[in-house]
Amino acid sequence: MTLDKAQKTSVLKVWRYYVEGGERFENASREFTQEELDLRRRETIPEIVSWIKRFREGEVSLEEFKTSVDGINKRNRLWGFKGINGQMFFNVLVKTSNAGSRLADLTDLLKQSIALPVSAEEAKARIGEFRGYTGALGEFSQDPRGAPKVGSIPYFLSYFWQIQAPDVFPVYYTSMVQVLNDLGIWAPTGDVGEDYSAFMELNSELREILSQDAGRPLHLWDVEHAFWFFQQESQKEEPGIKVEAAPSVQALLDSYIPPVVAVLRHLAANDQSLEEQCRRAGTTVEKVFEERVAILFRMLGYDVEALGQGYGRAPDGVAKSREYHYAIVYDAKVRREGYTMGTDDRAAKEYISSTGERLRKEGIKNMYFAVISSSFTGDHDDVIRDLKIETDVKEVLFVEASALLVLLEGKFRNPELTLGPDGLQRLLTSSGILSEADAREFVGV
Repeated sequence: MTLDKAQKTSVLKVWRYYVEGGERFENASREFTQEELDLRRRETIPEIVSWIKRFREGEVSLEEFKTSVDGINKRNRLWGFKGINGQMFFNVLVKTSNAGSRLADLTDLLKQSIALPVSAEEAKARIGEFRGYTGALGEFSQDPRGAPKVGSIPYFLSYFWQIQAPDVFPVYYTSMVQVLNDLGIWAPTGDVGEDYSAFMELNSELREILSQDAGRPLHLWDVEHAFWFFQQESQKEEPGIKVEAAPSVQALLDSYIPPVVAVLRHLAANDQSLEEQCRRAGTTVEKVFEERVAILFRMLGYDVEALGQGYGRAPDGVAKSREYHYAIVYDAKVRREGYTMGTDDRAAKEYISSTGERLRKEGIKNMYFAVISSSFTGDHDDVIRDLKIETDVKEVLFVEASALLVLLEGKFRNPELTLGPDGLQRLLTSSGILSEADAREFVGV
């Protein structure tokens, strides 16, 4: 494809915004420079290539290969493979194939599919074949929403292809596709094979355009990083606020976050301007934050029971998934400098215990406890351990308000994302901090 003048201008503004930002971006709960991330990728690639080779040659089973790839990506969160289009798709693919007694078919297909294609056309054909197999698995899933999603295939296969040829095959990141679509540069058609072939061609053109602007040869990773950064920064802006470095580009971006909750991260951080507005309205930042957190949980699809102020020793709310029989007991904490649990764990134990007994009577089988704030400081390991030992909570999470916004964006962009074990519930299965970067990796935005 050939981009027109307006599209090239938008591409260059994305790149220059990235360069002006110091070529840094959020990745897997920390900030990397471009050079740091690329170096760690190069150091990790040989280990993954070795497992691909052993699997394709029959030295290891499908289950061992899946588990090993999962372990590598948990230790080295460099490609976002832990999310719904990567490891989660892999898990569901194996689970559903097993239910249909087709694990042998999946093993053979995967060995062929992850082999390095010789061209974009071959990549397109591989994706098409994989689509046929994946689509046929739906009959083996009791809930159609739990079946593996065809839309995950381009990312899933292109991850393995890029591992083997990093500067030939771009990874089909949802986040990059969204920005390209929002800016009118390129839009997918829905034919996953055709879309990946076009995406390959587009990335080649993007690299050529940006290399000329940079005055040096760029890697496919350079292009990827620039669009990652732009997408992340654009979602941090409130409606109506424009990014000064690229106003005409920013004005075109379409955030799915409704204004009523878009302000959540600023409420969590006790923004001074909001504090004054709340005072004039006869309320407080804390109360508005609690209300908006409840609204966001409802938008995600939960049945929310708002408690908080006026309910005595009670959590701020309970977000229930009656379909999947679990609930999130949550507290919303406004903090400018970040929240530390401290002695608040005693109160948490009290209302978790009282709320838990009531939830069990309602048919709730699993209960999670979450603190929601701007950020978190200190070591929470002892608090987590004590709450899990002395109450019935399965896990204890410290959730950044910005992470909730990312999950909502992901839910709106992908309505098939459920609240169940193959959806948002999976995020609740590990105690600790749930950061914005974790949420981005999970939903692929």
